[in-house]
Amino acid sequence: MAARRSVWLFALFGLALCVLAGMGCVGLGPGGPSGIKVRLVLAQSTVEVGTPSAATATVTIDGLPSGGRTVSFSSSNPLVATVTAKAVTNASGIATAPLVALTAGTTTITASYGGDSDDAVLTVVPAG
Repeated sequence: MAARRSVWLFALFGLALCVLAGMGCVGLGPGGPSGIKVRLVLAQSTVEVGTPSAATATVTIDGLPSGGRTVSFSSSNPLVATVTAKAVTNASGIATAPLVALTAGTTTITASYGGDSDDAVLTVVPAG
C-alpha cells in the first residue's frame, strides 16, 4: 500500500513539474498551451523614417489556422517605431498591425497570443 502511494505521489510530482516547466504535457504543446503557435513576419525588415509598414502574425492551434483571436503587438523601442497594439486574426489565422517608423534606430517588434510569442527586428534608417 505504501509503495502504491509513493508511485502516485511521484507521478503527481513529475506531472506538476512538467506543467510548470511548460514541457508540452497535459495539453501544453510546443509553443504554448494547447499547441498555440504565433509566427511574426515584418513587411520589411528595414524602412525609412516616416514610412508606413506592417507586422503580420499568424496564429495556429495544433497546426491549424485560428481565426477570431486577438493578437497583441508591441515595440521594444516606441521612439523608433510604433505598432498598433492589437489585431484580430482572420479565418486564415492572420492578423496584420500597421507600424510607423519614427526615428533612425532598431526595435524589436513582438506578437503574442495565448502564451506564445514571436519577434522580429526592425531597422529604421534616415529618409532619403
